[in-house]
Amino acid sequence: MTLLRGLPLLLGVTLPACQARAAHLLEAYAYEPAQDCLDAPGLVDVVDGPPPATPCPILRCWLGPAGIAFVTDQACDAPPDYQDQTRTGSGPCVKALAAYGKSGHQLCPGPTDAGVEAGS
Repeated sequence: MTLLRGLPLLLGVTLPACQARAAHLLEAYAYEPAQDCLDAPGLVDVVDGPPPATPCPILRCWLGPAGIAFVTDQACDAPPDYQDQTRTGSGPCVKALAAYGKSGHQLCPGPTDAGVEAGS
């Protein structure tokens, strides 16, 4: 019974840490330099703070902390460890933005079904 009497105190200490906070998603195309193409768009990271009221009016290229370039036509912000490289004259974002500007956004070829038998 002593354990149960301490439970409300424990819950009171841990519940405030579980409060919801505003955050939104960074979704973008990852650039694949070896193939000079973009992966299909997907979730890249989570950005603290509420989402912007309107979509971003300009195309942006963010350089992630691992050196990967991400192109987005919707996100004007990113986590603090991402660098906006949209207007740089060199680096991976130059090629990533060029790939985005090509027909079909120069998407990388998807996985193939090579070696898979029909009907399996």
